[in-house]
Amino acid sequence: PGTASATPAPAASCRPDTHIPHAPSHRRARSCGRGGGLCGPGSRRRFGAAAAVVATLVLAGCAGPDVPPARVSASAGAAAPSVADVRALLETRARAVLAGDSTAVRSTEVAGAVSPVRDRATSLPFTAWSYDDVEAGPPAEGLVRVEARLVYRFPGDPADVAVPVVLALRLGDAGWRVASERVAGDRPEPWELDDPVAVSRPGALVIGIGAASASAARIADAASDAVGDVSSAVGNAWGEPLSARGVVVVLVPSSDLLARGLGRGIDDLEGVGAVTAAAGATVRGQEQPVRIWVSADVAGRLDDRGLRVLMRHESVHVAAGSVLAPGAPAWLVEGVAEEIGYGEDVPLRIAAGPFLGRVAADGAPASLPTADDLVGSDLAVGYGGAHVAADLVADRQGLPALLRLYALVRDGSTTVDAALRVVTDRGLQGFTEA
Repeated sequence: PGTASATPAPAASCRPDTHIPHAPSHRRARSCGRGGGLCGPGSRRRFGAAAAVVATLVLAGCAGPDVPPARVSASAGAAAPSVADVRALLETRARAVLAGDSTAVRSTEVAGAVSPVRDRATSLPFTAWSYDDVEAGPPAEGLVRVEARLVYRFPGDPADVAVPVVLALRLGDAGWRVASERVAGDRPEPWELDDPVAVSRPGALVIGIGAASASAARIADAASDAVGDVSSAVGNAWGEPLSARGVVVVLVPSSDLLARGLGRGIDDLEGVGAVTAAAGATVRGQEQPVRIWVSADVAGRLDDRGLRVLMRHESVHVAAGSVLAPGAPAWLVEGVAEEIGYGEDVPLRIAAGPFLGRVAADGAPASLPTADDLVGSDLAVGYGGAHVAADLVADRQGLPALLRLYALVRDGSTTVDAALRVVTDRGLQGFTEA
């Protein structure tokens, strides 16, 4: 749209192990939750004879952030801290983070500790921060390795986020204290990427990372407007209106930090402006929160209309629960987001221009777009096809019918064919031929 039509800008749905960039004006990317790791029952590493090797690797910097030099002479032969002692230390640390008190966090650490939690996380508006599933190994080379599950929440999260963390403890004059802490796995949390700045608007929390913080206010305004627009369009068709909880946006300065934050390759995300992805692992019995990740170098080239479309598209994915919608086909997931994202700002003939041009030249395709059609050199055609298919339902049966179609299939309990018969009075073949 407008000047945005010449600039790649992504939006995204998130399906496990899938990445779907979007059309030239709004390339999308799918991503998936962190899952697994050290959080599930039986998946935790056990400590034994290899503990000394593990601790040596930590000292060598092979297990995450550098750990300050160990005072082995002071801790050699020291008794291991009890699990109760470790839990008490982490409870004190958690209370300090929640209070935003970096000095109190420092009291749980040794001098010179490597601590993004102390230096960065304390500036963010957490509503929950705790450690559970705590396990500690024996002292080795002056360190004790601790594995735990960090459980946290931001305003706007419908539930807690759970991520596995690894800490190194060292014995000092005040007892065992934290020498380093990092998130396990290949997806760092936002505060591990660079200095964060939080900007809040009604329905939106934006966490600007590093240099991207300069544009956090603009993104926050657009995200807040998008939440209102999507809530007005969708209402309670998919459950609680989006405005009741809002969205959490992580704004990074570049594609390389976008790739790092998502644990993806840079080639997958070059030129992508936004990705909606699951945050952490699922906490049993709770809904899995999601994040809208935005690349400031791409989003910054969009005019206000283009940014509005981008954030609306991503907000639709949050409202729709696209991350956890196993039954919804790619064309419907992205088509609904395109239909609401573009809204009345951009006519269909422009928004789906590449697809309509292909149809004019070669005729209509024989099938609806699949996930494979939403990547590669023809992704603009694939997204346009998804948009046209969704618009066909909205134009003939009304937007509520399109929203109902998605609601029927997203959990996999109703086939697309059956849902189309309910909504359009024709099955999948008849709808495709139309």
